[in-house]
Amino acid sequence: MYSDLHRFVRIFCKLAGGLSGDIRDAIEHLRVSVDIPNDFLISTDMFNISYHPSFDFRRTDDDLSSWPEWAEGELLNLSEEERAREVSGFRGRNWAEMAKKWLQDKFPHIVIIDAGNFHEISDGRGRVSLAIGLNLKSLPAITMSLKNPNNVADEDLKLRIKELIQMINSVYT
Repeated sequence: MYSDLHRFVRIFCKLAGGLSGDIRDAIEHLRVSVDIPNDFLISTDMFNISYHPSFDFRRTDDDLSSWPEWAEGELLNLSEEERAREVSGFRGRNWAEMAKKWLQDKFPHIVIIDAGNFHEISDGRGRVSLAIGLNLKSLPAITMSLKNPNNVADEDLKLRIKELIQMINSVYT
């Protein structure tokens, strides 16, 4: 199942002009966090991409006490109406309506980038905030692990991966 999904994600990314929206947003988060120049090409072929139906987002290096909107379990004791108001105040009514559907069905995936000293939730921070407020410990996730440059045959790709690692490690040491 994982290999089929992985193949689907890679095909989808190619058909969508190289990157799905969540993956593109995750790469942009990495770019901004590390201050990577816009002319430096970060592409999906630099990463091993995999899907996890249940990923413990607390395993990342993110400081989950600094940016989430709610404390652990803070939303649990609210009535449905109070919770709807609280969530609407976070990201607006449309986002709150989507979140309500997630609670009835399932949460969409988040994206984790694991690259050198950078191991963060790079897309889906609002979903993680909501999950924390509801005392959830895991969410579906796509992980993007930077490839080991020593295992890459293409010299240009190998060089870009090494440069990216240097940029990341100069900020995250």
